[in-house]
Amino acid sequence: MSILSLKYEKNYERLYKNIVIRLVGTFLVAVSASLLIWMVFWSINSQLTNIILGLINIFILLAIFLIVFSTHSDKKSLNILCPGFLIVSIVDFIHFYNYSHLLQDIEINGVNISLKYWMVARVLEIIVLFIHLCGAKKLASYRNTIILCFGMISVNLILILHIQVLQFLNVYDKYTLNTIKIILSSVSLGIAIYMINKIKDSFTRNVILESRYLYLSIFFVISAEISSVFLEGVSSFWVILVTILRTCSYLYLYKGVFEDLIGRNNQSINKEMKTYRKNHHVLLNSSIKKEPIVKSLSLNVEEILNAVSVPTIIVDYKGKIVVCSESYANLVDMEYSDIINTNINEIIKIIKLTDKNIPKKFDFDNYKNKIDDWQIKTPKGNKKYVQVTFSIITDNYNDKIGVVCVMHDITRIKEEQKKLINQEKLALMGQMGATIVHETRNFLTTIKGNSQLIELYCNNEKIKKYAQKINCDTNEVNRIITDFLNLSKPRETELVEVSFSDLVLSMRNTIETSSLMNNSQLVLDIDYDERYILCDETQIKQVILNICKNAVESMDKVLNPTLKISTGLDEECKEVFINISDNGTGIDEETIKKIGTPFFTTKKTGTGLGLNACYQIIKEHEGRIEIQSKLGVGTTFKIVMPYIDEDIEDEII
Repeated sequence: MSILSLKYEKNYERLYKNIVIRLVGTFLVAVSASLLIWMVFWSINSQLTNIILGLINIFILLAIFLIVFSTHSDKKSLNILCPGFLIVSIVDFIHFYNYSHLLQDIEINGVNISLKYWMVARVLEIIVLFIHLCGAKKLASYRNTIILCFGMISVNLILILHIQVLQFLNVYDKYTLNTIKIILSSVSLGIAIYMINKIKDSFTRNVILESRYLYLSIFFVISAEISSVFLEGVSSFWVILVTILRTCSYLYLYKGVFEDLIGRNNQSINKEMKTYRKNHHVLLNSSIKKEPIVKSLSLNVEEILNAVSVPTIIVDYKGKIVVCSESYANLVDMEYSDIINTNINEIIKIIKLTDKNIPKKFDFDNYKNKIDDWQIKTPKGNKKYVQVTFSIITDNYNDKIGVVCVMHDITRIKEEQKKLINQEKLALMGQMGATIVHETRNFLTTIKGNSQLIELYCNNEKIKKYAQKINCDTNEVNRIITDFLNLSKPRETELVEVSFSDLVLSMRNTIETSSLMNNSQLVLDIDYDERYILCDETQIKQVILNICKNAVESMDKVLNPTLKISTGLDEECKEVFINISDNGTGIDEETIKKIGTPFFTTKKTGTGLGLNACYQIIKEHEGRIEIQSKLGVGTTFKIVMPYIDEDIEDEII
C-alpha cells in the first residue's frame, strides 16, 4: 500500500469520526432542547412558540440566499441554492401565516391551508438539495432563468390557486397518516438516502460545498422526516422536535455554504489570523513612519533573540525599550516586566554605570554604530564588565527609528586579564628583586659582621647589648627579603610533624612584643588537645605573625585594643583551627572578596604581598583562611588546617 493511500485512509477515518461525533452530539442537544421547550414554553403559548421556532428556520434560509446572492459565486451548485431556498422560505412563511387555521382546525374548501403549505415546503426543500447535489452541471447554462422563472411562477400559482391545487394533497385525516403522506415521505426519504450515498463519493473531491456539512444537513432532514410520522396533533412533542431538527439541518447547510464560498474553514481562518497578527506590516506615511515600524520589530525578533541567548534590547526613537531578551534581563539581574516598555534612562540609573566617561543619559542622536566597554553594578550589587555594541535602525528614508543594543558579559575575561597583569608584575618583581637583594645583602653582611666584632671585642655591656640588637634586626631584614623573593621563586616546603598547640604557644613572646608595642592586650585561649599537623613550621609562624601584625595595626584608633587568639579542632572534619580576632574597624564585604589578591592593600605604605603569601602558604598545606568581619565591631581570621589522623599514623607505623 502506498504512502498516499495510507494518508487517504487516515483522513477518511478522521472525517467519519468527526461526522459521527457531530451527529450524536447535535441530535442529543436537539432532543434536550425540544423537551425543554415543550415542558416550559409550549404549555404557556404553543402558537407563539411554534411561530418563533419557524421564523428562526426562515431566517437561516434567507441568510443562505443572501450570502450566495451577495457573493456572486461562480460555483454552479451554490447558485442553484440561492433561488431554491428563497422559494422554500416564502412557502414556509405562508405556512406560519395560516398557522392559526391549523390550531382552530379550520379548512378552506376542505383543505387545511397551513398543513398543506408545510408539506409543499418540505417537498421543495428536498428537490432543491437534490438539484444542488446532482443536477448542477446539467442546468448550468440556463440555471438562473429556468429556476427563477419556475420558482416565481410556482409561488404565484400557489398564492393564487392554492385551494384548488392543495385539495389533492390531503396528507392527514384528522392527523392520521394517509396514503399521500406515506408516498411523499417515502419519496423524500429515498431521495435523501440517495444523496447521502452520493456525498460519500465526494469526500475526496471539492466539487460541491463542504461535503461533511451537507452530509450532516441531509441526515437531520431524514431525522425530521421520520419524526413527522409520529405527529398526532398540533400540541404534540414531535412538532417541536421536527422543527428543531430542521433548524440543525439549516445551520449545517449554512456553515457548509459559508466555508465553501470563502474557501477556508474556521480552523484555517483562525490560523491565518494568528499569522497575520504576528507578521503584519504597517505602511509608511507621514504621521506613522517611525513608531509602528519599531513596534513591529518586537513581534518576531524577541523570539529569535531568546533562542540564540544574546543579551539584547531594542530602543525606539523616544528612548523606550520595545524588545528585551531573557538573557539581557538575567545579565542585569532584573525582571523582564521591569525592563520592557521602560525608558532607557531609567535602566541606566538602575544598573549604575560606574565609568565616569559613560553618558548617564540616553541621547538618541549621539548614538552611532560603535563598541564600548562598560562596568555596571546590578540591583543585586553584582559588579560586571560588559561589552556594548550599538547598531542604528533606519527606515526607508534613512531616518533613525531605533537602536539595537547588544551586551556581552566580559567579566571573566577582565578577571583573567588582571591575573595576567599581576603575573607579569610578579615576574618583573622577581627580576628586580634578584638585583636588589644582591646589593642589599652585601650591606647587611657588612653591618652584621661589624656588629659581631663590636660584640666580641667591646667590654661595655651596654654597647654589647646594642650590638646584639643590631645583629637580630639584621637577621629579620634578611628574612623579610628572602620571603619577598619567595613570591617569584618560592623555596621548597619542608614538612614535619608539629604539635599544633606547641606551635602557637612558641609564638607567644613574639606576638606579645608586637602587641605591647601598640598598647594592645593579648588574650590567649589555647585548646591543649594534643594534635599534630604536617607543616613547614617557619612558614606557618610567618602566616600567624603576619595576620597578628595586621590585626594590631587595624586597632590603632581603638581605645581598648584587644587581640584574641584561640585554637580548637573539628573532629568530624579532622581539622584544627586558630582564630585571630581583633576589635578594630572591621572590613566591608567588597574588600573581603579582594583580600589575598597580589598588590591589593588598604594600607598607605603596603605592597599587598603579605596576605597573598599567607594564602599561598596555607593553600600549599591543604588548608584555608576564612574571614568574618563586621564594620565597627572587628574582624576574625580563621586559619584551618588538617591534622594527622592518629589511627592512620598507627597503621603506617
